[in-house]
Amino acid sequence: MEQNFITSKELISKLVPSQIRVYELLLKGKSTKEIADELIISKTTVSTHKLNIYRIAEVSSQLELMANKMQELENEIRALEGIAYGQTE
Repeated sequence: MEQNFITSKELISKLVPSQIRVYELLLKGKSTKEIADELIISKTTVSTHKLNIYRIAEVSSQLELMANKMQELENEIRALEGIAYGQTE
């Protein structure tokens, strides 16, 4: 199955550690304020990280970022199901 988005592994390889922490919290549905509070950084810093993450991931919102992750997981499940049932592509 063709995918038209960057995988989490590819994305993480292009992020710095502070962006990775923000990315993980974005995938949990956390708001900018919640991320700032949890990481003890300013909301402005979180917003900057978010914009950079979105640019690298080629998305325009947290929802789109989360949707890509869900699609990636769905693709992985389908691949594993194919292996479990002896199917190959």
